[in-house]
Amino acid sequence: MDEDEFIFAWKTVSRDGKVCETGLKAFMSEVAGVSMSVSQIRDLMHYMDANGDGVVSRDDFRIFLEAGPLEDIGPKEFMWEPHRRYRAKSPQSKGSRVATEKDKVEPEKPTSTPANDRIERAVANYERETWQRLLREEAAVIPNLFAQYDKQGRGELDAASFHAMLAQWYDVASFAHCGSLRPADSLAVVAYLRERQAAEGDRAAAGGDTTLPYDLWKAVVDGKFKPVDHLAGGK
Repeated sequence: MDEDEFIFAWKTVSRDGKVCETGLKAFMSEVAGVSMSVSQIRDLMHYMDANGDGVVSRDDFRIFLEAGPLEDIGPKEFMWEPHRRYRAKSPQSKGSRVATEKDKVEPEKPTSTPANDRIERAVANYERETWQRLLREEAAVIPNLFAQYDKQGRGELDAASFHAMLAQWYDVASFAHCGSLRPADSLAVVAYLRERQAAEGDRAAAGGDTTLPYDLWKAVVDGKFKPVDHLAGGK
């Protein structure tokens, strides 16, 4: 994520210099296609609050977005120590202190008893099962979002479906535009993207087709084919 993308995301979910519940809930629903309850939104904001001051600031939000996919984080940190990386970088953050040699000593494991062993196994099973579920849910977010508009299940969006998707997102980013989104605008975006793809040697993208296949849409979601790159002579 580059700085422009970060600023765009920040403005979408923030009010008065902090992430707000309504902005985050709208973003998750309208853009990510994930409906979340108020309690789930508050849990997510608590997770984002890296320094524990009760507010999801711009820095907190950046740290959250820079965390990367779950597989790069690991279950231990994600589930039990979500703020460890932040505190390692900023030991003076609220609720933390400078680490001492004593802190670096591994805590003693509980004495092995039948009861403690059952607890350890239960926690390990919970961690494993929850982690696998989270990985599956993460992997399904993007395909499920596309499927909401791919009504025919053909792995592509026609011009009308793509326009419906953009129109849904357009309202969330009202701060970034000054007019309405017309069907002709969405059609022009599809034509532009297929032209860019064809320029990279994909013959299937050439011609007057007005559909947007999943692979091309996913490439755009992943940050490819930015107009600024094209104007700069890149890809």
